[in-house]
Amino acid sequence: MASIEERLKVRDWDPNPGDQLIGEIVELSERETKFGPYPLLVVRDDDATLHSVHCLRGGLLWPVVRERPSVGTRVGIRYDGQTGSSNAHSYVVVFDKAATAPDWDRIATAQQERSDDKPAGNGSVSTAWPVKTPEGDPWADKR
Repeated sequence: MASIEERLKVRDWDPNPGDQLIGEIVELSERETKFGPYPLLVVRDDDATLHSVHCLRGGLLWPVVRERPSVGTRVGIRYDGQTGSSNAHSYVVVFDKAATAPDWDRIATAQQERSDDKPAGNGSVSTAWPVKTPEGDPWADKR
């Protein structure tokens, strides 16, 4: 946690398109708005400057909520500006953490629920289309 003296020097991160912030999360808290709660990160960059990052906008909120970082986690945030017809604010958020294997069972279950296909004998998900017919390869005339 940042000391009181350090916390008095915290600056809001107010990026321009293309700006990025890379550093260590030194403090996490929660703020409340009329739209509900959102996380506030205090990030110490490599120059030891503290920045408060209000994760209020969807492009910044959801990656942080999904990751659920803790104090001590390194984070990189890039602001890409407003994009699309809705002028939504676009961010790229990455976290540096120990590599962990994916939850293969969860992935397989989710993919299976999206499809009526059953896993093929080799463990891959069958595409079920095109189907080889007794007449031969359905793609033969397409090659």
